[in-house]
Amino acid sequence: DDKGRRYDRPHRPWTLEEFAALEDLWQKHIACLSKTQIKQILQTIESTRERWFARAGEGKSATDKTFRQFVKDTLANAAWPKNHRWKDDISALTTAAARGELADLDELHFSILKEDLPEQPCNDEGEPRHD
Repeated sequence: DDKGRRYDRPHRPWTLEEFAALEDLWQKHIACLSKTQIKQILQTIESTRERWFARAGEGKSATDKTFRQFVKDTLANAAWPKNHRWKDDISALTTAAARGELADLDELHFSILKEDLPEQPCNDEGEPRHD
């Protein structure tokens, strides 16, 4: 908006428990995608949120069934590693993306902490590399 705030996204901070759960989703799933893929997914979700909910008020997108389905479909279309079990946490991933929390984690990891992902972020079993 004209004050520099993001449309329809709740404000941080999170509790330690919320942050731990979100960081677990990031490390377990999102970190298995390429940085380009992460940026594309989150840009698609966030630009759609802005177009659909610019005037709706804070938090409306997180509970909108159509938007949540759009988010779920966007996540499903990602280039997940072949054996990665992202569907095990699809509900949590959808909720975090619909609330804008994955976009916040993207900002934290890539803009603030300046982290980079390895060329091949997951091993052959579809699990994140920790080397």
